[in-house]
Amino acid sequence: MIKRFGLICGIVILAMCFIYGERSPIQYSKVQIPITCPEDVKQLQMAGLGLGLFKVVNETMVVILDDRQIEILKTTGTSYEILIDDVIEHYNQFIRIPDAAIPQLQREMRAEYEVEGFEFGSMGGYYTFSEVVTELDSMRLLYPDLITVKQSIGSSINNVDIWMVKISDNPDADEDEPEILYTSLIHAREPQSMATVMYFMYNLLENYGTDPFVTFLVDNRELYFVPVVNPDGYLYNEQTNPNGGGMWRKNDRHNADGTWGVDLNRNFVYMWGYDDLGSSPNPWSNNYRGTAPFSEPESQVIRDLCIDRNFQLAFMWHTYTRIIYPPWGYVTELTSDSLIFQNLMINMTQYNGYEWWNGEPGGVVNGDAVDWMYGEQNDKNKILAMTYEVGGGSFWPSQSQIYPLADALVYPNLVLALGPDVLDSDTTMQVEYASISNGYLTPGIDTLIVQTGVTNPGSLPVSMQAFIESFDQTIIDSIPMFDDGSHHDSAASDGIFGGMQLAPIDEKHYSAHIYAYSDSGYSHFLNDIGLFTTVGPIAIDTVSTPYNENPPTPDSDIYFQITLRNEGSTATAPDVSIEITTDMDSLITLIAGSALGFGDIPAQDMLTTTSFYSVHLNENIPVESDITFNLAIASGDYYFWSDSFTVYVYPLGIAGEEGVLPDKFALHQNYPNPFNPLTTIQYDLPERSDVQITIYDLLGKEVTTLLSETQDAGYKSVQWEATNVASGMYFYQIRAGDYVQTQKMILLK
Repeated sequence: MIKRFGLICGIVILAMCFIYGERSPIQYSKVQIPITCPEDVKQLQMAGLGLGLFKVVNETMVVILDDRQIEILKTTGTSYEILIDDVIEHYNQFIRIPDAAIPQLQREMRAEYEVEGFEFGSMGGYYTFSEVVTELDSMRLLYPDLITVKQSIGSSINNVDIWMVKISDNPDADEDEPEILYTSLIHAREPQSMATVMYFMYNLLENYGTDPFVTFLVDNRELYFVPVVNPDGYLYNEQTNPNGGGMWRKNDRHNADGTWGVDLNRNFVYMWGYDDLGSSPNPWSNNYRGTAPFSEPESQVIRDLCIDRNFQLAFMWHTYTRIIYPPWGYVTELTSDSLIFQNLMINMTQYNGYEWWNGEPGGVVNGDAVDWMYGEQNDKNKILAMTYEVGGGSFWPSQSQIYPLADALVYPNLVLALGPDVLDSDTTMQVEYASISNGYLTPGIDTLIVQTGVTNPGSLPVSMQAFIESFDQTIIDSIPMFDDGSHHDSAASDGIFGGMQLAPIDEKHYSAHIYAYSDSGYSHFLNDIGLFTTVGPIAIDTVSTPYNENPPTPDSDIYFQITLRNEGSTATAPDVSIEITTDMDSLITLIAGSALGFGDIPAQDMLTTTSFYSVHLNENIPVESDITFNLAIASGDYYFWSDSFTVYVYPLGIAGEEGVLPDKFALHQNYPNPFNPLTTIQYDLPERSDVQITIYDLLGKEVTTLLSETQDAGYKSVQWEATNVASGMYFYQIRAGDYVQTQKMILLK
């Protein structure tokens, strides 16, 4: 009842109050245009095509053009291909899921993404404008201690309220905390931008108090949200296409020439009308910049909000390419803060595969909100603002994409809220290094120790926190970091902080992050300081030599087949591989297989590699020596475990050679191994001994005793012919005086 109590009332009021002007039907098409150089784009823009932001991939760009733009495209003589003739019709036929399938899809999305408050709206799965308003009211009713009552910060050209809310730990107080701004739907045909913002808001509200990362941000930030900057344009799409798919982009300004709409994101004063490439003077154009800067009440609302507040960072959410654009938009040049933007964008895109603009020629805009937020510094402070384009391949992604697209962008939204703040270089606090104690930790038993070093030239009071995150980007825990082991926040006397806790009890791969912050609001974030795992451990189960008929001697080749075992209880170790080195690199020549791939290894499971590791022993290698082969064992390219095995080098011609005696007891790997049905077991006796060699099966039951007798010192061997024994793994054990040793072997028939 809470979720929808105002819906019917809101729709009735809107229907009574707003009557949109008649305008000619517009057809929109998806068009592919070859682009061989930046000059091609410039020529199209100079012809008046009115392109916005776009990506050129493999010398091709794909854009949405209306019928008038296509007529202009024809006049340029440029070749093109229409991929979708009518985008709206295509949406209705092939993208939008039938209404009857929505309840089941809603249940599936809820179960997978575990966000209770967010749900499908009634316009192709997206909230209508009145549903957005109702959601804001619901959030306040459900979480009054975390979110403000919705506040009108102004109205549209049709006098529709533009609503804003703030999320913080004391939402109704104006605290001295960094302020972050999130906006969406400045372009009316981009509802996934709004869905992304609303999903993130619910993520914050529902995870406060349980997710330490979210809790920290809500406690230490004031997060402002304007979900619908362009209500008139969105309401027009709702009127013309109530099931979704409407392609109106601009606001509802009735222009003097009888056309409709101004592109609000070309109406800001900074570099307004810089050229006719990044915005259009033509009122019919989708990129029409208006008659003057801030001619539109909607852009004025955002202007006044930014002047009134003290935003340090901002996202202007758009669709539909998978990319982030920092300023500048009006020229293809980097700003003086390009390294800050770059570090933020690299961090934001590390999990979701999005791209970020790095100065390559692309879509050029002028008079847009992001350039104004960053570039205008007389009436307000500098805001590190960016355009983040939600990628769904369509302005109206299908209902099945709404949740996953929004969920993949929770992390970038959190990173934006995290910082960094705008600091002078001589007072910047930096995390210089950080480390974790070990790559593998026994679940719930071993202790995870995190250590980090901080430079703090301004002697700011510093607090440190380490966040532990699973590979699905879920923050599972945080570790307070202290400079001297006491529980207080202070400037580190030596610049070194540390913290510890027991390893997580779940078998997973984890990463650790460091966040340093001060009472003055200065902050620094260090991402992925180290990876660790509680899966496994992965250890050697067997090392076999299937193609060796003779033991290893100087100037001989050895072939190994290695079996690994996941000794964990529950989790599969993904993409396991090993790299092998030896302690005698100068005397051993690699033949093949320096890295072996095993694929996924389930818990308590064994998997034999399909490739072999082979080496050649140099003729000068010491005889009667043990060669240690060291294995670095990786999962997903990160080395969590290590192991080793040894190979004994026999003297040449040991059989029947007088005067050659071993100096220690040893039981060596049988040859060949695997075998069928005959194998040889070799062992060394440095002195006369009572010797017994016994074969056992995998359950420890005795299969046979190969010998039991007193033998003189020397290099010995015994054969086992397993004619009447089933295939499988067996153990062979030697007892010689006080010496007892056991090895494994494999019988394959």
